Amino acid sequence: MIPRRSLLTSSISAASGMLVAACASTQADSRTTAKRPVLLVHGAWHGAWCWGKVAPMLAAAGHPVVAIDLPGHGLNALFPVAYDVQPRPGAFATERSPLAAITLADYANAVAAAVESLLAAGFPAPMVVGHSMGGGAIQAAAELLGPAKIARLVYVAAFMPKDGTSMLSYTRGAEAPPSQLVPLLRADPQAIGALRFDPGSLDSQYRAAMADVFYGKVDLATRRAALNLLTCDIPAAPMATPVAVSNQRWGSIPRTYVRAAQDKAIPPVLQDRMIAQADAMTPSNRTQVVQLDSDHSPFFSMPDPLARVLLSAV
Repeated sequence: MIPRRSLLTSSISAASGMLVAACASTQADSRTTAKRPVLLVHGAWHGAWCWGKVAPMLAAAGHPVVAIDLPGHGLNALFPVAYDVQPRPGAFATERSPLAAITLADYANAVAAAVESLLAAGFPAPMVVGHSMGGGAIQAAAELLGPAKIARLVYVAAFMPKDGTSMLSYTRGAEAPPSQLVPLLRADPQAIGALRFDPGSLDSQYRAAMADVFYGKVDLATRRAALNLLTCDIPAAPMATPVAVSNQRWGSIPRTYVRAAQDKAIPPVLQDRMIAQADAMTPSNRTQVVQLDSDHSPFFSMPDPLARVLLSAV
């Protein structure tokens, strides 16, 4: 007989395109119910697949683990018609993205729905982890749900926007530190409604530059596999929408920031700025900061240390 919680978790997975790592037996289920679940949220151009090395380590320690695909990502991805043509036609730089209508609210609702599903299955409030752009998604969801439904937020080399500030604003202006991602864009985000890369480019130098930004310290085999799993578009609206947070809801949830010291996508100086802004807003609930000597993707370059950080936080 399949335990109720395992059945519910499996149903959630089938309905939402989630990656689930959990114990299957009745005995294991009785052990894991006392352990806090972990919800993993990927960053831009990625999907639930990026947690494939870390999720089993968390599950092995007894924590139910769920990783979701945000709208427009992973198995929810949609591609411009021009992406199916090689060499790339000029339309690749002008074709409107099929993801252009996706909003930050859609991201927040997807995260919130995953949390609510865990709670409905009888699990305690989860720890919610966001990588890169996923930081904005979990922040918006935390404001929806508040401290009663989320036990801790963990930002992994992630955006943690100041109240009323968009993620995209941190990449613009004279104070913005240089990110090596921006020069890799292949279209005007305002024109196509998305931030468009070309992970399937025939230009080996371009692909190498992409791999270096995301996976600079990752072994070559994993780097190549990951690069071939990236999608080309992410909707621009979630990145451009100011994230509204309050002291009573988001600000009341304990938070950890995993600082990636060798990050080329969200440079450490930018990570530090967001941490300082968060602490200024909630001085009685300061950010726990843990540093890894990692690139932008510690789930690939340092999966064991990252898993230990997450296990210590949960």
